[in-house]
Amino acid sequence: MVPGNRCIFRGIEKLLPAHTLTLDVDKWHVERHRYWQLQFAPDRSLGIREWQEALFEKLREAVQVHMVADVPVGSFLSGGLDSSIVTGLASSMTTVPLRTFSMGFRESQFNELPAAREVASHFGTEHTEEVVTADVADLLPKLAFHYDEPFADSSAIPTLLVSQIAARHVKVVLSGDGGDEALGGYSRYAHDLKEARIRNAVPAWMRGRWLAALASAWPKADRLPRPLRLKTFLTNLALDPGEAYANTLSLCRQPLRHQLLSPELRPTLSREAARGIAADGFRNGCDDLSGMIAADMATLLPDDYLVKVDRASMANGLEVRPPMLDHEFLELCATIPSEFKIRSGETKWLLRETAKSMLPAGILNRPKQGFEIPLDDWLRGPLKPFIEDSVLAGNSPVGDLIDQSVAREMFARHEAGTGRHGSTLWSLLSLAFWAEQHLKEPSATTTIPAAELELTTARGTR
Repeated sequence: MVPGNRCIFRGIEKLLPAHTLTLDVDKWHVERHRYWQLQFAPDRSLGIREWQEALFEKLREAVQVHMVADVPVGSFLSGGLDSSIVTGLASSMTTVPLRTFSMGFRESQFNELPAAREVASHFGTEHTEEVVTADVADLLPKLAFHYDEPFADSSAIPTLLVSQIAARHVKVVLSGDGGDEALGGYSRYAHDLKEARIRNAVPAWMRGRWLAALASAWPKADRLPRPLRLKTFLTNLALDPGEAYANTLSLCRQPLRHQLLSPELRPTLSREAARGIAADGFRNGCDDLSGMIAADMATLLPDDYLVKVDRASMANGLEVRPPMLDHEFLELCATIPSEFKIRSGETKWLLRETAKSMLPAGILNRPKQGFEIPLDDWLRGPLKPFIEDSVLAGNSPVGDLIDQSVAREMFARHEAGTGRHGSTLWSLLSLAFWAEQHLKEPSATTTIPAAELELTTARGTR
């Protein structure tokens, strides 16, 4: 992703979320104004039961507002907590079965289709599902076209495909986007809260001097047992809370990030803009958890997750509406004390308690599973030729942008199983396909109609 107001194209700047832009045509003056900012102010005057009632009522209201349309409305259904709750509420507001849509994988550890089927059956929806295979790597050029900028979230592939499926049946769908940020749903939140407690117990002089030196010397070895993979943990302890969480979010950390750049680009591109935005966002919180949520709302949510869904859906003529990002719902969630969002290490605790009477126990207690493709395995198998031809070859479109010797060593470690670099390799692959289209002559970029997004999938309808 290209973060904040930056853009990969020279002379273009993005308008940040919750901002307006006013142009004075007489003076040729541009003024930007922020019209909304989420404020975290925990209200501890309410008990758990009162919070459950307030949360359910506001979410029901948000779903009802987002259901207003002059065309049929469906719902994305992953089988996770958020999409299941949105689907359940939406189902109660229709006189005919709600259309629901899911995308899964043959690899069981990434496949959420059984859970989605259970929810669909529970609420009596008209459910459609498909299975993604590695053959959809042919979509990579189309992703580069539709996303305009280098976009390295591999879940863009299933998002594009599930949007195409839904667009065959409806013009509007609801999604569960925003629930994890609003109510503390990511496992990294619980992990980093434990880390924060340790950081707060260590004197600042010790963190800045000893821990920083120890973190620098500690090896980055994915092959070691998990208790010995301490480099990121030690690095985070040595940093202030905002910088530590920004480091947690980093897809490719230093020094590898610096090494992957070509020597000519290192002086100008080694700065990590996204980390600075995340660290600044963290400071808008009022405690460690709200700081993490604020950082995600400043970076990942607007620049990754929402871009992913918006471009994929618009490429297929589909409108996606996220009720859990309704501004009134977010404002309510920002007043819920953090200890009700994550309790004894359990993420999204208050929402789970609120949904107990609504969802099957198996769905309530499922571990969180991201909308991810089996990236590590695919890069060692069916996607290997793409890496070799588009990233590592001598005529690679990114040959002048990266240090290919470093990339080759990284891929060799990944292929041998001595390192896990799937996300970074996918980033390079995404950059290569973008460069293939945009760093050549203008005639190389052609319009790709949405109708040409052909799938190689196993289809099933319930």
